[in-house]
Amino acid sequence: IYPGGKMTSFLAKLRPGIAKMLVGAPHATLNPADYRGLVMVAGGSAVTVGIQVSRAVLEHHKGAVPVHLILCNKTISDVLFKEVFDDMIAEFPTFHMIHCISSGEVPKSAGRHTWQKGRISSATLAVTEPDLKCVISGPKGLCQAAMVLWSDMGRDAESVKVLDELPVPGSQAAKDAEAKVKPPPPPVLQEPEQESMKSGKTAQQDLVTQPAGFSLLQQLFLPFTICRGRGLEEEGDADGTSAVAAVS
Repeated sequence: IYPGGKMTSFLAKLRPGIAKMLVGAPHATLNPADYRGLVMVAGGSAVTVGIQVSRAVLEHHKGAVPVHLILCNKTISDVLFKEVFDDMIAEFPTFHMIHCISSGEVPKSAGRHTWQKGRISSATLAVTEPDLKCVISGPKGLCQAAMVLWSDMGRDAESVKVLDELPVPGSQAAKDAEAKVKPPPPPVLQEPEQESMKSGKTAQQDLVTQPAGFSLLQQLFLPFTICRGRGLEEEGDADGTSAVAAVS
């Protein structure tokens, strides 16, 4: 049972005799013939959809096209059907399994079975062939994040099919999903900081710049005389001139 999950929470409350569930006949959502290879992104309980779509494409093309199933979960313990993935890897040489685990440690990757620590990212999608179509299924946030990554990589938006609901465009949920996969913008520097960076000097370097006309010995002692002059200024000397002039 996923905390806050709609389906699992509802099923957990059911008791014999208190409700009836009506299940309709299966209906086609995708035509495997339209997919000459596939990137399948699934999250949580949508793993069942990911397995079905991936297997349908592989079987239709006799295992001759690349299929990448990217499964996103919070922890390793949330991963279901591990034995199914192992069987599919053994059966189809072009099938690749990628796990994205957002929390906790992950096992070592082996062959075409990859474990990645962290959320889905552009690096995750970069290992897939750029001309493949993509199918996405899972929670709203994951669907939005995967769509943003796909678009930011310059891949064709028309080649993506989302099987589940997306957040309302511009909503906080949509913004939160994008923030998780997009790097934060660089900080905006104030004008003085920008000028210092352009000239290659720092504020500290500007502070110790010596005036022209001083001898090397005077330049060496100038920082100490400035400090001494400041001290005299605090004691009543108007501008510390006499303290600086004393070593001239």
